[in-house]
Amino acid sequence: DTSTWTTSNITFTGSFVDNINTGITWSTQTSSFGSTNIRAVAYGNSTWVAGGYYGQLRTSTDAATWVTRTSMFGTTHIMSISYGNSTWVAGGYSGQLRTSTDAITWTTRTSTFGTTNIYSVAYGNGTWIIGGNAGQMRTSTNSINWTTTTSTFGSQIIMSIAYGNSTWVAGGYSGQMRNSTNGLTWTTVISTFGSNNIYSIAYGKI
Repeated sequence: DTSTWTTSNITFTGSFVDNINTGITWSTQTSSFGSTNIRAVAYGNSTWVAGGYYGQLRTSTDAATWVTRTSMFGTTHIMSISYGNSTWVAGGYSGQLRTSTDAITWTTRTSTFGTTNIYSVAYGNGTWIIGGNAGQMRTSTNSINWTTTTSTFGSQIIMSIAYGNSTWVAGGYSGQMRNSTNGLTWTTVISTFGSNNIYSIAYGKI
């Protein structure tokens, strides 16, 4: 089976975006973020979107030339961006959440996170899931109305959520990992990260 889950405890805090063709050779690109950290990169509908600290947001159709967009986050950090069901969703500090159909015009949504930071946004099987501080998690079928879900992370931070092969996987601080088939009921998984934090989870074929 060439389907593979990948996890990482490395954060990307550089001021540039890399363009990948083969997964082996990488080329440095100018992101126009300057020295501002990039915390999220996502692809959908023939468009790349990158977001980072201080509400900075860029879009690109070729991953090489980037255009500055108004994210509506103000100076609030953008921590995660995802695309699904013809919609972009971006989440960040202080429970801030935005949606867009074109990655250019963004609309403020109520995440119900209050002032709790959102660190991960993911879409799969007709469902949106956001996760963040103190094990907080929400689900939505329309990216507008959000329902609280028990993540079983307790007080641990959820840093990444991904969907693939009919399974949701979430990871976070202290090597905590959970999986779910419906995004509602979560089961603890031994990640082998020990006490190391999990910052990124992805699914794909190799």
